[in-house]
Amino acid sequence: MGLSFQKSEKKSMTSINFLRTLIIIATVLLLGLAIMNHMDFFYIKYIFILSGFSSLVSGLESLYLRERKGIYLVELSLAMIWFYAGFILWQ
Repeated sequence: MGLSFQKSEKKSMTSINFLRTLIIIATVLLLGLAIMNHMDFFYIKYIFILSGFSSLVSGLESLYLRERKGIYLVELSLAMIWFYAGFILWQ
């Protein structure tokens, strides 16, 4: 299916799962605020940056769990793309 739906033999750490949950909650709240304020770019840039942190956490976790090199390189590349999109909107 893809990178997000692959099976992993190693169990994810609970602190990482907690951090991911916090990032998802913050992203959903910011998305709700952006919709209520007619898709204001002030909120959208933070959504992109939070998505970058989520990809960065996933990439660092796969690096820590010593998964294949392609997995964490893709996650870290996605994090760089999300951060780039967020910082473009930062103006």
